[in-house]
Amino acid sequence: MVISWVYSVAMMIQHIVAEKEHRLKEVMKMMGLNNAVHWVAWFITGFVQLSISVTALTVILKYGRVLLHSDPFIIWLFLTIYAVATIMFCFLVSVIYSKAKLASACGGIIYFLSYVPYMYVAIREEVAHDKITAFEKCIASLMSTTAFGLGSKYFALYEVAGVGIQWRTISQSPVEGDDFNLGLSMMMLIIDAGVYGVLTWYIEAVHPGMYGLPRPWYFPLQRSYWSGSGRVETWDWPWCGGGAARLSVMEEDQACAMDQRRSGME
Repeated sequence: MVISWVYSVAMMIQHIVAEKEHRLKEVMKMMGLNNAVHWVAWFITGFVQLSISVTALTVILKYGRVLLHSDPFIIWLFLTIYAVATIMFCFLVSVIYSKAKLASACGGIIYFLSYVPYMYVAIREEVAHDKITAFEKCIASLMSTTAFGLGSKYFALYEVAGVGIQWRTISQSPVEGDDFNLGLSMMMLIIDAGVYGVLTWYIEAVHPGMYGLPRPWYFPLQRSYWSGSGRVETWDWPWCGGGAARLSVMEEDQACAMDQRRSGME
């Protein structure tokens, strides 16, 4: 499933970055679009697309006799949480790049490489027969694809045992001495989604790209940011004799402020 979603991830990243590359996002900001609404719209778009795949896959796994004994709602819930984490991963990658095609190519590669920690854990457990602690698995699960791989493993183990994943077994491991379980895997996916979201919010603010107005790295500590009040920043223009041009910036209208900044430079 990780491989099958590489194309979807790459396309979502490309569309988000293309909007930024063509300055459509800045135009919408100048028209009054709130940044949070912009991201919510992209989240809904991505979630609707992936939810179709999630629902179809749940039906195939359950009624195709692949996960015959597992609760179908748990299967759907696990895949849905993973879809949410994947969408947030796309958001995180999209704020790093400014070129759509480059972002699409690199995003797909990064998404696939984030599965490598799971392969490392699986080899150590199944080939070298090493004991991997729950803490180490949680650290590896900071990559959403790794958390998904670990969770899928417990589905397979319980199916082999003829029990399947049920609500009573979701917090237990069928392997003796194993402290990790499907419940922890799902919790790590939720944490991953939150971490990706926070990083997206922060990186976009301090590194908005060519057409945004960057905030200082310490902006979360500023009262003006959380209160929503305006702020005044000073820009030193070398051709103004070293004088300082005062530029008034409203918190939710950075695109307009950047336009004023370019006008002053001209």
